[in-house]
Amino acid sequence: MSGRQQLLLPPPPVVTDTNEEDTTVLPDLPSDGLTNERRSQIPVFPSSLKDVKRLWVLTLLTIHIVTGAAKDCYVRWEITDQKFWSVLQLQDPATSALASALAKRIKDVFVEITCGGPFDTFLVRLSNDRRRATGLFVQLYGDENEVPCRSCSKRLISSETGDHRGMWPMFGCRSIPGAFGHACGNCLAMVEGEKCTFRDDKYDHLRASSKRDPPLVSDLSSSNSPAAISFGLNALRRLYAQYKEHSSQAVRSNEGAQGAKGSPSGQGKGFWG
Repeated sequence: MSGRQQLLLPPPPVVTDTNEEDTTVLPDLPSDGLTNERRSQIPVFPSSLKDVKRLWVLTLLTIHIVTGAAKDCYVRWEITDQKFWSVLQLQDPATSALASALAKRIKDVFVEITCGGPFDTFLVRLSNDRRRATGLFVQLYGDENEVPCRSCSKRLISSETGDHRGMWPMFGCRSIPGAFGHACGNCLAMVEGEKCTFRDDKYDHLRASSKRDPPLVSDLSSSNSPAAISFGLNALRRLYAQYKEHSSQAVRSNEGAQGAKGSPSGQGKGFWG
């Protein structure tokens, strides 16, 4: 087993029952040596398990705002912790075996900028629906199809006049040869895998192939689109610490205004300075 495969594929998640309610047992929040004072800077999220899971996915992923070829159109996602797949419940023997065989072919994943942020729709949907996580898995381990499928082509064309900035939710039409019915990562991520063009055998000559020589190369990579700003757990802590500082100032300012018994000099100060 390669080191990379060990990094990305953890043991299966623990599920306490089999009813429809999501009962995944999540790991403890990594403290990284935090003191009690610094622990208080970590935001308190709603108690819903789906909300907790969304927070955990964010802590296991780094989102890079990039420059270069993908600037202002895509952000790059990088899985940084082995618990990522288990939190999304995308861990079974078949998937593990597939990833083990493809471990050396991990690709850069670029997510369209309007839906790829830490609190945007794509991450929210991934956290709530493991079927969509399969699409990310294919995008990470798959190969480029000879041409984009019909759905990817339509999304790319529609982005020229719509709200998106490029092919969405992810850049590139990739499939894993022989897996998931040859459906591409984007169709799977949109829960439309059965509609993907490459499920039809008459397009076999256009399907992704690991034997293609020379291999097809994506137009976007970490080389031509280097990271400018990275958003992960540490960035979340810093932002929340700033929020707490401002909110504390607002409270103190409000207390001062009340002490002034209606004096206008204390009004309007605090959070907005």
